[in-house]
Amino acid sequence: MSKKTDLEYKEYYSYVADTVTKYSSFEIPKAKSSFQNIIQILISKKYISLTKDGFSNLLPNGIFLRNAILEFVGLEMQKNDYLEYRFTSLFSVDRHDPKVKLINKFTNDMYKVNDKYFLKYASDPVIFDYFKNKKLNNKIKIYSPDYYYRVSTNSELKHLINPREFIMTDFHVFSDNKFSEYINASIMNKKILNSFVDNKELYLNIDTNKIFYESNKDKITKMLKALKLNAIINVTSIKTHYYSIQNQYITNYYYGNKTQFANLQYDEVNGERFNIKSTKSGNFLTIIHGTPIGRVEKIFAYIYGKAIELSEINKTKPVIPNWLSPIICTLIPISKDKKIIRYCDKLSKILIKNKIRNNIDQRDLPFRTKIKDAEQQWIPYIIMLGDHELNNKNISVRDRLDNSTKINNLTKLIKIITKSIKNYPNMPQSTKRIVTKSVEY
Repeated sequence: MSKKTDLEYKEYYSYVADTVTKYSSFEIPKAKSSFQNIIQILISKKYISLTKDGFSNLLPNGIFLRNAILEFVGLEMQKNDYLEYRFTSLFSVDRHDPKVKLINKFTNDMYKVNDKYFLKYASDPVIFDYFKNKKLNNKIKIYSPDYYYRVSTNSELKHLINPREFIMTDFHVFSDNKFSEYINASIMNKKILNSFVDNKELYLNIDTNKIFYESNKDKITKMLKALKLNAIINVTSIKTHYYSIQNQYITNYYYGNKTQFANLQYDEVNGERFNIKSTKSGNFLTIIHGTPIGRVEKIFAYIYGKAIELSEINKTKPVIPNWLSPIICTLIPISKDKKIIRYCDKLSKILIKNKIRNNIDQRDLPFRTKIKDAEQQWIPYIIMLGDHELNNKNISVRDRLDNSTKINNLTKLIKIITKSIKNYPNMPQSTKRIVTKSVEY
């Protein structure tokens, strides 16, 4: 059985008209930027290195980006009452195990260690085993960000799209068969995803079956109205998967195709399969599977791809948000004068006190070369300090966002930066504050 062969009909939901109509066609604009170009940028900025085997290796700046994204998503999950769990990467299966039916559809994608053991491709087989034959409270929310593993071919060029090892922000809700929990999870998914992806570029691809859809059409329409997203609804004649309905959050990517980020599934099968019941009602629990942003490596490429695309459209320099910039300010002394170096150090320490990531470029290189390097690293603010700035107790700042250079005071710049990162995690710096030599990886 498959979604394609058993597809009975499609419908289209327009959130502007708030109507469901027969599906004909629906397109979102395709991006112009080259994905291969984005990969090269990520490598040249020392974020990612790629191997021909399909694993993504995070370099120091990439580790910062990963940590910042996971911290942000984790805080959002906490706000929604999710508890963070960590599960083993290795799980076992025998022919009497209920996991056999669960993993049948993923056999070709799974890393097989031997006849009994596999590396986890998602947290499902491990988390269900953990709660098997248990009675749980009416609602349990679990968030489990971790490394996962899927087989991919050596010929793949899109290693950030389908790496063999990747970081997934996985979550589950065990509920007493209330579709309202699914609606709440879908709204949370969209809110988190909107921190990275503009709402205008998102739409939903929904998979469901005829019986479930026609029995729950009002509830599904209520969900779509709350999400304010266009949606393509694929309705199969029979139930083809363990889930009764699946939300896939789709956007346009940077090598000409669309891609899925967040995902959500309403599962009425595995609660019974693993004998997981409600302490209150005694019913088998419904399980909601989800991921708020999908694979973290995908978000890397999307952030940089979007920055490149907008820069091409607006004829500006590409920028990423301050909270995701490993270094927000770089201080460049115009000369080797010890008074200027000390002034740089004083200002740098003030920035540190205000939790603003910065460095001082003290490399023995021409001033213009340092400026060029900072530009190539997409550093938001370049602070240039010489005799004029020292004597007037101010700073000259090159703002990457509007491509301007202004005479300013540090207090004003701190206020601007602090405001820009107010609602996001302020991660500690992962590289040296005083740079005396170029570092290659």
